[in-house]
Amino acid sequence: MASVLNIQTAIDNFKTCAASPIQHFSVIYEKENPLQRTGRFNVVFKIRDNHTYDEYALRILFNPIHQGFENRLKDINQFFQQASLPYFIPFTYYHQGLYIPDEDDDTDVIVMRWIKGETLDVFISRNLQNPHQLLQAADVFITMTRSLHRERVSHGDLQHGNIIIQEHYGHIFIYLVDYDSICFPNIEGQQEYIAGVPDYQHPSRIQGDNNRLTEKADYFSELIIYLSLLAIAEKPYLWQLYGNGEHLLFCVDDFSNFEQKTIFRELQQCSNKVRKLTDILKKYLDTSHYTQLEPFESLAGWYRHTSTITKETTEEQEKTILSQFFDWCTLFLKDTLSVFDIKLEKIKNKMIIGIASILALIIVIIMVCIYVGNHTIHGYDEDGRSISYFTIKYDHKLWFSNGLAPVSKKGKWGFINKEGDLVIPIEYDKVLLDPLFFEDDVAFLIKDGYLGAVDRTGHEELSFIYTRIEPFKGNRDKGNKFFKIEYNNSWGIIDKRARLIQLPYYDEILQADLSFSNLYLVRRNDLWGALNINHRKRDIIPLKYEKITYIKGYFYAEYKGKNYKMDILGNILNDRKKKKKKINQLKN
Repeated sequence: MASVLNIQTAIDNFKTCAASPIQHFSVIYEKENPLQRTGRFNVVFKIRDNHTYDEYALRILFNPIHQGFENRLKDINQFFQQASLPYFIPFTYYHQGLYIPDEDDDTDVIVMRWIKGETLDVFISRNLQNPHQLLQAADVFITMTRSLHRERVSHGDLQHGNIIIQEHYGHIFIYLVDYDSICFPNIEGQQEYIAGVPDYQHPSRIQGDNNRLTEKADYFSELIIYLSLLAIAEKPYLWQLYGNGEHLLFCVDDFSNFEQKTIFRELQQCSNKVRKLTDILKKYLDTSHYTQLEPFESLAGWYRHTSTITKETTEEQEKTILSQFFDWCTLFLKDTLSVFDIKLEKIKNKMIIGIASILALIIVIIMVCIYVGNHTIHGYDEDGRSISYFTIKYDHKLWFSNGLAPVSKKGKWGFINKEGDLVIPIEYDKVLLDPLFFEDDVAFLIKDGYLGAVDRTGHEELSFIYTRIEPFKGNRDKGNKFFKIEYNNSWGIIDKRARLIQLPYYDEILQADLSFSNLYLVRRNDLWGALNINHRKRDIIPLKYEKITYIKGYFYAEYKGKNYKMDILGNILNDRKKKKKKINQLKN
C-alpha cells in the first residue's frame, strides 16, 4: 500500500497519474491544498467531474486491510445498487486507478458522490444550545437503524466520523460512509476485517481475533450514539466534560466497572428515558458476547406495542354487553305491548300470548341479525382464506387485509387479528386505504396529525413526522409501487413497504413516464432535474435546468437558452455528437 505522503504527490500530479477511466475528474483545492479527510486506513480527496461539475470523493487505501478485500468491495457495491437504503452512497471501484510515481506502482481507488454536511461530532458542537435539533437527529438516527434492522444490514463501524449530517430548511438527513465492515445477508458469516472504533464497540468485539460479519454488529454502537444524543440534549455541559473529539460521551475505559464511572452517575440524574437506556447499556456490558445482544428498542419495549386488554377482561366485557343486550330485548317486548295498553301479566288468552311471543321473537331475531351483521368483520388471512369475526367491543370496524382488521373506539383506531386479539393498540387517528393497510406488511396511519407507518406487530417502520402521501398520477390502475411523501413542504419517495427511496428534498416530483416507475422529474427553487431511482447515482440530471421533459426514452432540457438531449442515465447526447464531429474533423 502507498504511503500518505506519496499519495499526496500523485494527487498533486493528478492529470498525469490518473488512469483513463478517472481522467475526466480534477482535484479540488482550498488555499493551495487539496481538500481531504484522513482516516485509519484511507485518505479521501474531493474531486470534481469536469463534464457535469458534480463533486465526488476519491478514496485511496494506505493501510492494508485484507487480501480478499477487493472482492468484498465488489459485493458491497452490487448490494448498494440493489438495496433501497438511502443512507448509503453507491461507489465505483477502479483497479489500479492511480499511479504512485514515488513508488513506481499503481493503487486501487474508489469514487463516490461527495456528501456535503457535517460529521456527527461537529453537528453536536454546533447545536449544544439547540436541543430540538439534537432530538430530531436522534429520531432520524433511530429511523435509520430500524430500516437497517429490517433489511438485516449492519454498518459495522458506526461512530461520529462515519455519520454525515445534512440540514436542509429544518430537515435532517443522515448518510453513512466507510463501508469496510458492512454486513448484509449475502456476506453474513464471512470474516470481519475491521472491528470498528473501540469507544463505540462492545468489549468482546474488540478482544475477538476471529470475528464474523453479523447483522448484530451495530447494536452496541447504536445505543452509545442514541443515548449520547438524548443526554446531551438534556444536559449540554456533558459534551464539554466527556466529549473530546475522539468519541461522544463514552470511552472504552468506561465499559469496565461501568457503575463506578462518573458518566454513569451523571446519566442517572437525567430523565426516565435516559436512565432506562443507561440500564440497558449496563445489561449490554454484562452480556458476555456482542452477538448475544438484541436491539435496545426491544429491551426498552419500543419494538412491539402490547395491549393492556387481557383475555379475561375481554370475556367479562362481552358477558356484560350480552347481558345488557338481553335486558334490552325484554324491555323492548314490554314496551311493544304497552303501545296497545297490554300488560304481560294481565293477558288471559294463551293464544294471544303465544302470537305476541312469536312476533316479539321474530322482531328480536331480525334485530339480532342486523346487530351481528353490523359487528362482523369480513376479509381474508395471510393465505387468502376467508375470515369472518364477530365483535361487539368496538365502535367501528373495516375489513380484514392479510389477517388484520382496523377497529375503532372513541375515535381512535387499532388492529385485531383473526382471533380477535388486539395486536396494534387503539391510538391512531386514521387508517389510510391507499396504500391498502398490510397489503405489503405495513399500514400507513395518522397519529397526532402526522403520517407514518407500522408493521404487523405495531413496530414503527416510518416515523410519524410526515404530512401527506400521494400516489403518482396515471399509475393507479397498474398498482402503485412508489408514492411521494411530504415532510416540511418538501417531497420525497417511498415504496409500498414504507422504505425511504428518496429523502424529502424537492418542491415537486413528477413521474417522467407513466409506463416506468423509476424515472422522475424533480424541481427545487424553480430549477429542474431528474431522478433514476434504479441507478446507483440516482440524481442523474442535476438541478440546474429551466425546463425539462421526457419523451420516448430521452430527456429534453433547457439551460441558458440552449437545448440538451439526454438519455435515461443523464448523459448529454448533444455533447457526444459535437465531440465525435470534432474528432472526425481532426482526423480529416
